[in-house]
Amino acid sequence: MANTGNEVSASDSVSEILLKEQANKNDGGNKPPTYETLFSNTENPIQVHEQSQSRYQNIGLGIYRGYEYRLNSNKIIEIEIDLDSEMKLSRRELRVLLLHEFRLGLKATKATSNICGTMGKDVLSIRTAQHWFHRFKNGNFELDDLPHTGRPLEVDMDLLKQLIEQDPHLTTRCLAERLGCSHITVETHLHELDKTWKYGVWIPHELSPIQLQQRVDACVELRTSHRNYQWLHNLITGDEK
Repeated sequence: MANTGNEVSASDSVSEILLKEQANKNDGGNKPPTYETLFSNTENPIQVHEQSQSRYQNIGLGIYRGYEYRLNSNKIIEIEIDLDSEMKLSRRELRVLLLHEFRLGLKATKATSNICGTMGKDVLSIRTAQHWFHRFKNGNFELDDLPHTGRPLEVDMDLLKQLIEQDPHLTTRCLAERLGCSHITVETHLHELDKTWKYGVWIPHELSPIQLQQRVDACVELRTSHRNYQWLHNLITGDEK
């Protein structure tokens, strides 16, 4: 039989089945399909164990409250599994499960309990469930992550250098506003320029050979300009290198 748009097939993943369940429900169904309905269009309808009508169904593997039912020669085999071992689920698959629980009219805490009880005790936090339920209540059913549109991580280094040379008193937040980026990005690039913030200005963090020599020359000049060195004790120095 040809596969229709919302018909579940043996190759479907958990998320695909849940999406088709919801589509079938929107088409007029009153509840998600059981294993009987999932296999009703196959060549060999399967005699289904009553407990295998699980909340999250997958052709080939149905997981239900501590048991898994594997299809083997058109029969359901009951196997005990360890619920402490978490299933490998993508973030989107978890969101599909949350949407499924939301559509059933459950609260976020109950949805978390159901999902963790089936998929693993630490696969989902209540805070995450509450966040997505809040989105669903506001009519936002987008499950995929949107592209990040934050401020750029790169800046024009030449422009940054020009700005601090023109006004070394500019703070990182002022520079961020002018460059259209975050102040954290500005700080990162200022460190790349070997600049550090001291005494309210941006100064070179590492002195060049010329700057070092200028400081030596100034010291020599001060020491040789007067024979009486007592006045040197009145000088106030600071760590500006």
